[in-house]
Amino acid sequence: MEKKEKPFGNIVVYRNLKQATDQAVALFSDDDPAVIFAPTYAALKGKLDGAIASLQETAPDLASIDQLYSQGDKALEKFVLDFRDVLRLYNQIRVYDEFQWDDFAPAFNAQKMEDYRGKYYEAYRRIKKNPGDKDSILENIDFEIELLQTDKIDVTYILNLINTIDLSTPTGREEDTNKIKRLLHNADNDDLKSKAALLERFLDQIIPKLQPRADVSAELNNFLDYSQKLAMADFAKKHDIPVEFVAEQLTDFNFYGHLNGHEIMSQLGKSGLKFGERRKVKQQLDTFITEAVQAIH
Repeated sequence: MEKKEKPFGNIVVYRNLKQATDQAVALFSDDDPAVIFAPTYAALKGKLDGAIASLQETAPDLASIDQLYSQGDKALEKFVLDFRDVLRLYNQIRVYDEFQWDDFAPAFNAQKMEDYRGKYYEAYRRIKKNPGDKDSILENIDFEIELLQTDKIDVTYILNLINTIDLSTPTGREEDTNKIKRLLHNADNDDLKSKAALLERFLDQIIPKLQPRADVSAELNNFLDYSQKLAMADFAKKHDIPVEFVAEQLTDFNFYGHLNGHEIMSQLGKSGLKFGERRKVKQQLDTFITEAVQAIH
């Protein structure tokens, strides 16, 4: 219970230990019971209301968050710190039986939380994955990214949702599809984010055409296989190399976990490319294969 990942908990006791408990609290709390006992729901709600108000003053909507990137580090830092406060308080209050989003309407609700979570994670990815000025205040922000992991929304979770889309009615089909697309849009892990665009295309292009008794899982596998073959053909045509060569490299990568750079350079030499051109195509092939594997597997 003392770890950062779980700063709260419930203790249920059926024996009469009040006197011993009071003594223990006095001993270990340094005469401040608030250190030991969880705050009331009303107290937490008041704090979360204030945090939400501060957040919305900084970023009243999603579009305003995108604009912060052009307003300097201080503006983006304010959003990150404000939403981090909201996340901290939400992770505490959500375990209370009294908690319901209606208590925070119309200022905030579950959908807004998901939308802001997506923007918060995007800020994390931009700053941590593409570091700029080492002296920037953004480099020193602790995003406490574990705060986002309240529910495990990963690739397996999304695939299960896709496989159970209600195809029996147009309304059910549309509602399920829109729910999955919202989750993809707000993806907060790299693996799911790398597959989001392809899965959204499946939802837009294939799901509307399926019959009520269609095997969604089989249709998804067919779509992914077709998409990969189409991408390989486009890459091969763009670089004037045989598509069979690209497919072979993808197969080798899936089996060995890496590409054979020497073999690639040798094979590209047979296409009449000069050394500099071969190196450029090899780098692009590396990127293509890596992204193709991330998007499909």
